[in-house]
Amino acid sequence: SIHDDKYTRGVLGVITGSEQYPGAAVLTVEAALRTGVGMVRYLGPPIASGLVLQRRPEAVTAPGRVQAWLLGSGMDPVKRDLASMEGALADSLPTVLDGGAIDLHDRTTGPVVMTPHYRELARLLRTDPGTVAADPGRWARSAADELGVTVLLKGHTTYVASDGIALSVSAAPAW
Repeated sequence: SIHDDKYTRGVLGVITGSEQYPGAAVLTVEAALRTGVGMVRYLGPPIASGLVLQRRPEAVTAPGRVQAWLLGSGMDPVKRDLASMEGALADSLPTVLDGGAIDLHDRTTGPVVMTPHYRELARLLRTDPGTVAADPGRWARSAADELGVTVLLKGHTTYVASDGIALSVSAAPAW
């Protein structure tokens, strides 16, 4: 509507990227801004913040109000900024957990969408990656039921499972 502003269109908080993988931050912020979200608030390491601002200067790189979070893309689960992520999860807002943050699913009370690939899901569930790769749809459903989250298991075919719902997508365009 003509009365919309960045807050009514949504503010996404993003904690992604790392010194080793700063491109993950750039790609995450770029994709988020292309969705029509009102504002992206990026919180990450200085090198990634600089690259994000070079690509998308409208991104905000200071803490503040957000209405949803995206955490973990391009992060090593051992070297992540756990304090920042736990602070975000304490907000109980809708949250997408990827890569280096999928193991934090039990630290929030808000709705969670987890986006692992089969190796990440196997590590989280403490099982063999080959077992997950052999039947990814079953493992996505099992993880969703066991963890109480929506699981989007990435791969050539993407499996989405949540609360008894199971979908697969194999003919989607690259975007």
